[in-house]
Amino acid sequence: MNQANAAVFDETYAGLAVAWDHMGGKSYGILTNPAGNRLAFSNGLSLCANKMNGYIFFGTFYNLKKISLFISPEFQIGQGDFQSQIKNTAPDPNVRLGSGTLLPRRMEPKLRRQMTTSFIVRLGSKVLESFDLYGLIGTDVSRFKYSYIVENVETTSAEINGFQTFIKSKWKIAPVFGGGIAKKIDKIRIGLDYRIAFYGPIKTSRTVQQVAERELVSTKVNPYISSVMLRLSYALGC
Repeated sequence: MNQANAAVFDETYAGLAVAWDHMGGKSYGILTNPAGNRLAFSNGLSLCANKMNGYIFFGTFYNLKKISLFISPEFQIGQGDFQSQIKNTAPDPNVRLGSGTLLPRRMEPKLRRQMTTSFIVRLGSKVLESFDLYGLIGTDVSRFKYSYIVENVETTSAEINGFQTFIKSKWKIAPVFGGGIAKKIDKIRIGLDYRIAFYGPIKTSRTVQQVAERELVSTKVNPYISSVMLRLSYALGC
């Protein structure tokens, strides 16, 4: 890069953000009973949740000489905690009730995000002389907790005696894409962001011991999170 177009450091800033977060993701659950029947739970149903969350962030702002572009790398962290659960049943062909109907089985998958951090870079320019319009790209790292239940079934008596809960916690990394607009007033910058992150699947597979037999359970969920974020930052230093 030549001297005329070199990046010039403008400011360091810190701030707070309030976001309307939306979590979604198709959920799949299969239970194979001792007879080999496959019971499908939440077959493609979405685990959806919405919640307002708070975040803090810290970044730097660079202007490019001679051209009206800026670059702004930023680190953000927040609890970002919210969860969703699907409650539905699937009939078990291997267990019949006294009335002749099939025993309804539950799995009730639940997905929760417990914490999130991200590093993003904004690239944009001024519009209408006083607004910053930009796109953003980066990486999000979030901790998810995925759980489901398997009921304890006595096939001979067609009774359910409680259930077992299985939990998988995992950090997931996802690319982040989005954009936004901001306006600076003296040392204060007010902005509005939209961003979305698609995470890789969270999978589980296990054998569950029943009274005298075993069942095979496999699950998968493909989470994504989108956010509309209202931001307020303050330029540090002189």
